[in-house]
Amino acid sequence: MPQDPRETPTTSPEHRAPATPDPHDAPVAPPPAEGQRPEAAEPAVVLDRPPVYAASLPSTPVKLRDGAVVDPSALRLLEEGAVKYNTFASRPGFPSGAANLRTHLHVEAWVRGAGDAPRAWADIHVSTYDGTVVHQETLHFERAPARSTTAPDGGDVFVLDRDLYQGLVATPGSVSPRPDARIVQYRLYGEHEGRLYTDGRVHQCYLKPDAMSA
Repeated sequence: MPQDPRETPTTSPEHRAPATPDPHDAPVAPPPAEGQRPEAAEPAVVLDRPPVYAASLPSTPVKLRDGAVVDPSALRLLEEGAVKYNTFASRPGFPSGAANLRTHLHVEAWVRGAGDAPRAWADIHVSTYDGTVVHQETLHFERAPARSTTAPDGGDVFVLDRDLYQGLVATPGSVSPRPDARIVQYRLYGEHEGRLYTDGRVHQCYLKPDAMSA
């Protein structure tokens, strides 16, 4: 299993984001007229771009639970990452010729602590390139006591770190095809004092295609 379960886009030329102008970049100021003092240029606004292998958003987004109170001050995401990895990974110079692709999800969340012991969980969807949802699951987080003692604003830190979806399995002479997972989408929830809270966001992580992960 990888040490760091977070997907990062490759930096090889064929996988870099296209060098196209961003409409949100600050406009380039015209040159000053003769004798006019030049004005300081505004810095460009840099926005995060999806990786070039990004897929279509799920056709059925994760819905907000009935009765959930949207309150970012009660629950917030600290860290997230999803990666597709091959449990039959080859050693250098010794290709295995086999694939067992699994999607691993890592999420850390902070929940405001008060009264009853808080809890945290996520409603999760896994979808393919065209947005078809192929897996749905609700997973509960584990409280991280060591992290909670240093958590900002008090409260508790909860961690989800586990395999989420079983993909393609292929060995010499045998193939068990499964849909190619491309997006993990989820909503965060926390509960304390008998009330259900969410940060109001749909979180998502992009996954590389099977061909880039096997």
